Formats: sequence, C-alpha cells, structure tokens
Amino acid sequence: MRYNRFLDMHLRQTIDLFVKSNDKADIFLKKFFKNTNLGKRDRTWIRDRFFYYMRHRFLFDRILSLRKDLSAVIAMLYDNEPDKDLKNIIDEMKKNGDYLLLFDFSFPPFLLSKILDSYGKNYIKWFNSTGETTLRTNLLKTNRETLAKQLETAGYKTIFTKLSRTGLIVENNSSALKNTPLFKQGSFEFQDESSQLASYLVNPSSKSLFDCCGGSGGKSLAIKALFPHIDITASDIRRHLLKKIKARAERAGTIIKTTGDKHTGSHFDTVFIDAPCSGSGVLRRNPCDRWVIDRDYIKNFTKIQARLLQEQSRLVDKNGELIYVTCSFFEEENESVVENFLKNNPEFYMVSAEKRLKENLNFSENLGKVVKESYFKTAPGEKRDIFFGAILRKS
Repeated sequence: MRYNRFLDMHLRQTIDLFVKSNDKADIFLKKFFKNTNLGKRDRTWIRDRFFYYMRHRFLFDRILSLRKDLSAVIAMLYDNEPDKDLKNIIDEMKKNGDYLLLFDFSFPPFLLSKILDSYGKNYIKWFNSTGETTLRTNLLKTNRETLAKQLETAGYKTIFTKLSRTGLIVENNSSALKNTPLFKQGSFEFQDESSQLASYLVNPSSKSLFDCCGGSGGKSLAIKALFPHIDITASDIRRHLLKKIKARAERAGTIIKTTGDKHTGSHFDTVFIDAPCSGSGVLRRNPCDRWVIDRDYIKNFTKIQARLLQEQSRLVDKNGELIYVTCSFFEEENESVVENFLKNNPEFYMVSAEKRLKENLNFSENLGKVVKESYFKTAPGEKRDIFFGAILRKS
C-alpha cells in the first residue's frame, strides 16, 4: 500500500477543509490542489480516497469511534489492505451485519428514502459506483467507428454506447485522454450517454435553438453536431462560461452564438432548458452532493425551474418546442414542474419523447429503460446517468 505522512496530512486536510467549504467538490479540489505542490500521482491518490470516504462516510464514522487514524483507515480500506486491528473491527462489524449496511447505505435518511421509494434497494450499489468515462464523437469531424479505431491505436479500449450513435465508453485508464491529439483536434468531447440522448429530443426540422442554461456548451455542441443546420444561441448567467463555449466550438469546427442576456427578445423554433437541479441523477459522479440534498434543497431548485420554464416559454415561436431537461430523478423537479407548467399554459402540450428518440436514433426496438410515459427518463443500473426530459410544443 502506498502511504506516508505526507499523503496522510494532505488527505486529512482535504477532508477537513471541504467540510468547512461551500464549494462543490470538483471546484474545491481544484482550488485545494492549486495551493499545493502535489504532483499528478499524489493528486490522484488523494482525490480517489477523498471520494471513497464521501461515498461511505457512515462506515468511516463508525470506525472512527474505535480508532482515530481516519486517513490511514481510508487508505487501507481503499486498497483492501487492513492491518490486524482494522481487520478485527471489520470482522466484528460483518458478524453483526453493520459493515455492509454502513458501506452500501451511506446516504442521509431523506435521500436514502427517495432512492428506495423510486427504485428499491437493489440499485443502492449502483448509486455508490463510479460513473463511466464516456465520449461523444464529433460527427462534424469523424464518425464513431473511425474514432474507436484511432483510440485503439492510441491504447484506449472502448465499447459503443447502447443507444446514442455517437457514444464510446472507455474501459481502461482515461486520465490522459485530454492530452491526445484526437481531443485537441476536436474529434470527441466527454459526455455521458444520457446527456447525449437529451440532444436527440430536439426536433430536426428546427432552424433556430436557444440554449438558455448553456453552461460550458456541452448540449449546444452535441445538438450542433447532430443537426448542423440549426442556428444555435447559448446563454448562461455565469458569463465567464461563454468564453469556454466559443473555445470548445472552435475546436469542434463549428459556430455557437453566445449572449449574456437570457431574454434576447427573439423567438426560436426550439428553446432548450438544461435546468439547474439537485443533481440526484449524477450522484455517482458527484458523491459529495448526497450530503447536501434535503427537502429545502430541492424546494429551492423547483422554484428556479418553474420560473425558468415560464420565462423561456415566451421565446418559443408558434409551433415551436420547449425542451426541459434535468439530471435529477426526483418527481418534484421533473414531472411535477412540467405538469404545473402545462396547467398554467394551455397553449403548450406534450410530445412523446419515445417517438422523437426513435425518429432521431433510427431505432425501432423497445426504449423502456430511457422513457417513462411521454417523458425521457433513464433508469439506474445502466452505463449511463439518470436524466429526465420533456418536449412541450406550442400550438
């Protein structure tokens, strides 16, 4: 096991400072590592064990009541190399049934009940797993088959995603992919399959699209690659991200217009809302978020979501569509928000997500794992995140 006082100190610091921080884990770690002289190998060591602790915190809290060297315990369990004392503690916990319960069910009561009510206990392990590294082929520059062969030549083993015709799941070490010529020349982007599928909700007959919560441009770029004829304008209240959109679009070999004003005064065939949400559907990628999700946390997002839908609906042209997407599995943020909007806006009606996906994917088989009634809603247990989407057409 690779472990020393230097790594011990930094792992303890990482955990202690994060608890006092208000930042999301990825932002916190970026700031933390920037202020240290840690090399890449040490940063990876600390990051992996930090997230391991966050996934199984209840177990470590119990062990911490019996011995105080938390970071050493984390390192030993992560590498499956417990010392004699820790092994005795674990054996005793396994005898009385506490070990697996604390290891697998390390979620706050509110979130745990949500997972169990929605999916049952068989998916707890999935929620505790790590997300796959999935790439989206940039169809503006190459195709999936060619990219897969090029990646194989570069030493990366990939498999095709089940539904998205642009997705590749990387099955071996992917940490250096951003440094490859293939990435730098824009042949692919990093994007989960569910996020890719959300782009297939767009009506291909659209000529203009407004991405009102564009972030750093992931959805806009995916839509543009699928439907190059659509004129896309992206916006975000975090204006510093607009520069990232332009840079990514240039690398991808296309143009995405950007605006800092979410109310442009124009009308569009499609308005795409990738709404701020709890992130409950991407907990595998953001395990620390489990400790902040509660009833009030969700309520704050539902207010934002309802306001966004109402505001952005005014930008939809006649016979145009409003596409609402979240990376949450909570009904409060998904079906309830959409149903309330439809009640107050009778000029909009639902369009079948299954029908649209089959048309755009050229797929005739059952889509039960990615649709629910008229909604786009991916299920857990697959090599993709949980996403929700609704297509609302203006009559």
